[in-house]
Amino acid sequence: MNYFFYQTKTKYDNTGDALINKALISELRKYGRVFANCSAYIPVEFLEELEIRKDEQIICKNSRQFALKIIGHALLHRQDNTYIVSGLGDIYGGGVKKVMRNVLSACVLPVYSLLGVKNVRIGRSFGVMTKAMQWSEALRGLFVNSYFVRDTQSLQRCRSMGISKVQLCPDMSWIYEEGTERQENASDVVMINMKGSTLNIKEQKYIDALIKKCKTFLERLEKEKNKKVHVLVAYQVSEDEEFSQYIYQRLKDEFDVEFVDTQMKLGDLRKYYSHCGYHLSNRMHSLLSGYKYGSLPVALIDVKNHLKIAATLKDCDLDEFMIDVFDEFPESKMDNILTNKSKLYRKITICEVEQAEKIHRILSREFDRGEEKE
Repeated sequence: MNYFFYQTKTKYDNTGDALINKALISELRKYGRVFANCSAYIPVEFLEELEIRKDEQIICKNSRQFALKIIGHALLHRQDNTYIVSGLGDIYGGGVKKVMRNVLSACVLPVYSLLGVKNVRIGRSFGVMTKAMQWSEALRGLFVNSYFVRDTQSLQRCRSMGISKVQLCPDMSWIYEEGTERQENASDVVMINMKGSTLNIKEQKYIDALIKKCKTFLERLEKEKNKKVHVLVAYQVSEDEEFSQYIYQRLKDEFDVEFVDTQMKLGDLRKYYSHCGYHLSNRMHSLLSGYKYGSLPVALIDVKNHLKIAATLKDCDLDEFMIDVFDEFPESKMDNILTNKSKLYRKITICEVEQAEKIHRILSREFDRGEEKE
């Protein structure tokens, strides 16, 4: 029997993070029994979004108690396979707290190993990190049994840090609502869903370039359709609300724009995306969720700095979906998207199937050991 102790640690106000966690938890259930860290600091609403069942919840005050639960379980179930699964999301920067957290983990993980507990780190992306943070992540990696990242950029960073066991596994969003019908929307409605900004002077060049590209895309769509199109400005992460309002103010005098004044949760994605023909975003899990409900994703990003999205799209041969906000002549790429909308939509749905198959092969190799499954 397989037992999975799931570290439910992420950005709890980020719908994209809820999406990938829910997808992985749902998949792990196929291979065994899931127990999720439901410490007191984790919002109840987040656990409800993940649809973690009562019998899967480990109620504890903090991570230390969760660790003791794992140790106790391992002692009582030595004949079974016990796994700790963690890692979904981004890691970047540094700081004393982050470094010490990794060092403490590196002290605890050998105890798990002695008890036969396997540690699987999966779904991670790596950004720019301090030297101390790189060192601490490499130290922790020594005691991880299987280490998976979701793009080639992160793979290269890990190897340069000395984590030689690292492997690629596609982003878990590819298996979210897998098997449901994919059908392109005929709608001309455009959603704009952008990552937040501090709106400071240093970022103003980027902000202006981003909004200019949004306007150019809308203008070319309206020219093609010979009519005004409806625009929704929405957000999937609570911290993006201010920037979304700012975008709305910048667009409302020139276009037919509506501002969605509440954060889109998982249950809202179908409601909004199913009415859109396109969605413009620099949020990866806006781009990789909206198409599931018929909307074509268009990545408006700073290609040199939005490395996670750029690497993910390039890895999947989806470069056509990507427009650099600093490209002075983006019209040809935009026209290709508008002219070949149906072809591109089919391409991303085919890509979804291919990426999902890769995930299934990896998880099967890791966890399908012939035990009886629930």
